[in-house]
Amino acid sequence: MPDMPSKKELRKGPDDHGFQLNMRAVVGGIIAVALVAFIAGNSQDAKVQFLFFSATMPLWIVLTCTALLGAAVGALLTQRRQRRKQRNA
Repeated sequence: MPDMPSKKELRKGPDDHGFQLNMRAVVGGIIAVALVAFIAGNSQDAKVQFLFFSATMPLWIVLTCTALLGAAVGALLTQRRQRRKQRNA
């Protein structure tokens, strides 16, 4: 039986080099640009309290840490969902 091309290979056109612009990438890019602009515009100091920890630091550091933690949680949840789909398939 001859090797059949994969779905990915069939979808590729003559000028397609693997780059596809999809809606998720566009929305993600817009959110990233907005986040960077928001962080850059908030450089004053802020008092931060977390449980028993209290500190004064630049607000951009707080916003950057919050964004990174949110991205990490989102990535972990996406990974968990993909593993669950693979198990149920």
